[in-house]
Amino acid sequence: MIFGIAVLGMLVSSCNNESKTMSHKEQRENKVVYVEDTINSYEGMQWARDNWSQLDNEYTDLTTQAKQEADKHKDPMDEEVTIRWNNIKTKVSQPVYSTYVVSACGGLGVEKPGLSLAFLTVDNIEPAYAGFVNAVKMDYDKFSKDDARIISSMWDDLNDRKNELEPIPAGDNIKIAAHKTEFAVVKSALKIKTGVEEAL
Repeated sequence: MIFGIAVLGMLVSSCNNESKTMSHKEQRENKVVYVEDTINSYEGMQWARDNWSQLDNEYTDLTTQAKQEADKHKDPMDEEVTIRWNNIKTKVSQPVYSTYVVSACGGLGVEKPGLSLAFLTVDNIEPAYAGFVNAVKMDYDKFSKDDARIISSMWDDLNDRKNELEPIPAGDNIKIAAHKTEFAVVKSALKIKTGVEEAL
């Protein structure tokens, strides 16, 4: 919240100062650069999502004014700026995952939550358990409710995939059982955060 207020304040102040000295074309370009830089962080992306309607309206107004300036001087509009803004819009419309969820995905070997685990076989599912548990066990107390919900779902998907692959070699099953035991503490904490009472 503090981040959002601070960024919004900086943006408004910046725009007010720019309007006195810069053309609408330059203000439009600067706005794109500013939002591009801001959404590089998780907090910045969340802020952009929360304030997207205002940001897009401001950009649209600047585009209209920049076009009027361009028409007056018979100058072409910079379509690259339009493309960059559309790219920002696409990114902002996509789900934003915390560093904890991204880490869990890396441990499991997927790009993002919800993807098929069909690539897991009897030969590599035990390392997937190990990678996932190691990725989430250190920071689970810092998870948000959304983090806990997503990571719980990923754990359930992993267990479902294991069940599909049975029988798994006895040695790997013993190791997986150890990973599940290690994850039990994490799972209990996730239940508290999500309010979901599910069996391991």
